[in-house]
Amino acid sequence: MEIISIDSPDKVIDFIIEELCVADKTGLHLEDIYKALRENLGPLDDFYQKLVFSWILKIPGVSVFKGKEEVTNKQQIKQYSKAEIDELLFKIDEDRKSLYLSFVPKSQNIIGEFPYELLRYISKSKSKGITSPELAKQSGQDPRSFTSRLAYLESNNLIKKIPYVDGPVSSNILLQIMLESYLI
Repeated sequence: MEIISIDSPDKVIDFIIEELCVADKTGLHLEDIYKALRENLGPLDDFYQKLVFSWILKIPGVSVFKGKEEVTNKQQIKQYSKAEIDELLFKIDEDRKSLYLSFVPKSQNIIGEFPYELLRYISKSKSKGITSPELAKQSGQDPRSFTSRLAYLESNNLIKKIPYVDGPVSSNILLQIMLESYLI
């Protein structure tokens, strides 16, 4: 039997909340959450997956969707088959997502849609940061529009550009401000 190192529930829940905050608008399937946990915590046995699933259902601000319909009675989920559970989508409320990304509630957030989406991708890269070419590839946005959008995010102290050189190429690594101190 393999022994699994189990982090505290608070640490696991915080990690799940972060993953949901940087997820796209469709949310995350349970397997996406388990995959992210495995990448950061190591293997997850069936018991630990069930435990994590029960924690997710109790996180305030997390909504569960079956198709396009929100599951308002989370107790019903216990009656679902494994296939039905695998199809569920988990989303975090927009205020919590906005607080994580921009430090203000959604109602006070003045960031435009495209810069906000760039901020989400930058935040998703966590402490390793992301380069402009990779940001263009992931976001699908035209890199020619980055100058003003990234300048706006930087002037509002949401991101930091850290210069780096890779051979003949010089670029910037972009980090969400709260993650800047974790780089090297």
